[in-house]
Amino acid sequence: MIRDMFDALAPGYDQFNRLSSFGLDMRWRREAIRYIKSGSYILDIGTGTGDLAREFIKAGNRVVGIDFSERMVKKAREKYGQDPHVSFMVASSEAIPFEESTFDGVISAFVIRNLYQGGILQSSLRECYRVLKPGGQMVHVELTRPPKGFLLWSHRVYLRTMLPLFGRIVFGSRWPRKYLSSTIEKLPPPMTICHWMKWAGFEEVRHTPLSGGIASLFVGKKC
Repeated sequence: MIRDMFDALAPGYDQFNRLSSFGLDMRWRREAIRYIKSGSYILDIGTGTGDLAREFIKAGNRVVGIDFSERMVKKAREKYGQDPHVSFMVASSEAIPFEESTFDGVISAFVIRNLYQGGILQSSLRECYRVLKPGGQMVHVELTRPPKGFLLWSHRVYLRTMLPLFGRIVFGSRWPRKYLSSTIEKLPPPMTICHWMKWAGFEEVRHTPLSGGIASLFVGKKC
């Protein structure tokens, strides 16, 4: 199960993200901040160990992080201690345990692929829309494929060579082999994801490539 896999990866998750992205993952997370105004109440779905939440807390926001992995949530709670600006709970993005129109913003980092892999992306987008206040923004950071050219070729080489190496270094036998690379390669193109966001009810939907397209921002508004 995907949940069991992420439970097993929790101890080295932060280290792997820094190593495998050469530190770019932190820059990509910070790109998301500018879409949601400071002082907001934010839901972070698939929060993992809470790295994205940290960036939004620094910007003056309050964050609730949810994740279906108990060990990820435990790691996040240990990382933040008694910080009053953030809380974490075990919950699924397809059944968010909050009332309609609760949050000023909904965010995630590197979660869309896993929701798509699990067959719950569209239902999760509908849930994000439900708990978002009118006028609120949803912002997702995700790993994607460069559109063409040398960067696309080099990206494929990286997925097949360097990424597994980093995974084995950090996780050893816990590394889930081709899971990460396959979810990147199988993720539908950005236009399809934007279409699903519109289907879920979002307006002013847009896609912004980051670092040549190896990552992307997906943004939508509840009007």
